[in-house]
Amino acid sequence: MSNQHFKGLVLAAALMLIVMGCSAPSPSSRSVSTESPAAASAAQPISMNQPLFVNFYAPWCGSCMSMKPVVGRLSEEYQGRVTFLTVNIDEPQSRDAMNRYRFIGQPQFVVVDVKGDIIASRNGIQSYDQLKADIEAALRAGTR
Repeated sequence: MSNQHFKGLVLAAALMLIVMGCSAPSPSSRSVSTESPAAASAAQPISMNQPLFVNFYAPWCGSCMSMKPVVGRLSEEYQGRVTFLTVNIDEPQSRDAMNRYRFIGQPQFVVVDVKGDIIASRNGIQSYDQLKADIEAALRAGTR
């Protein structure tokens, strides 16, 4: 591979990160967390007596951090009716959840009904209204 070709690949990768709203991880940003007190972690067992909202994120991802207020608002609004699972994709214990809920890239939001069926899976920045509609669909699916 020529030096010119390698520089082009690096530039393309950097541009993709900028467009996606993510920056390279830095050691100081690894400690940032988006978990709310009501959020479950990937290491905890999940009871499926209510719908599940899975938030896949990385602490170094700008798009993920921009979704934090939206997910927090939904978590407050649906407290007691929907379980919110916050999954840091950089943590080894997250691999099971990433496989189970078909992770493909962050940020990703997966809504699962009480039967364990995936109702919606969305990547990238999403509107509050769209994620709320997905949650409402999961709640309706649980009453059938």
